[in-house]
Amino acid sequence: MKRELVLWHPFRSFRDFDRTLDRFFGDTGFAATRGTSSSWTPAVDIQETDDALLLRADIPGIDPKDVQIEVKDNVLSLSGERRSDTTEDADSDSSTDSTSSTYRLERSFGTFTRSFALPRTVDAEKVDASYRNGVLQISLPKKAEAKPRQIEVKLN
Repeated sequence: MKRELVLWHPFRSFRDFDRTLDRFFGDTGFAATRGTSSSWTPAVDIQETDDALLLRADIPGIDPKDVQIEVKDNVLSLSGERRSDTTEDADSDSSTDSTSSTYRLERSFGTFTRSFALPRTVDAEKVDASYRNGVLQISLPKKAEAKPRQIEVKLN
């Protein structure tokens, strides 16, 4: 008998159960009762440079017009919606007589909301955002007094 070593994740069953509950409550319209209003969450990276904080969010397939960015009380809120590109009406293309069938749907659709507490060193008036190749980049410049300053040593 051949034995195989299998990596055990003790909390995987909890995560799977939580996803099952999310699907159940999301499908019945009770998602808000579980403390969330989003159906998916984009991955986010935050990097700090000398001059700014850079936030990058993976939001492929989303029109930048469907994204809202707000800074209020030192909290950055990012929200938007990814719409499904599949249609309910199989006869939408009148040039073909065949109907289409979906075999697998793995991509998440719907609204998302992410919020991030910002340090007081961020200058909220100069926040800038750009979108390229499915990645939203938000630049959060630091206030002048928060930037590192080089002090020159003078010789007497």
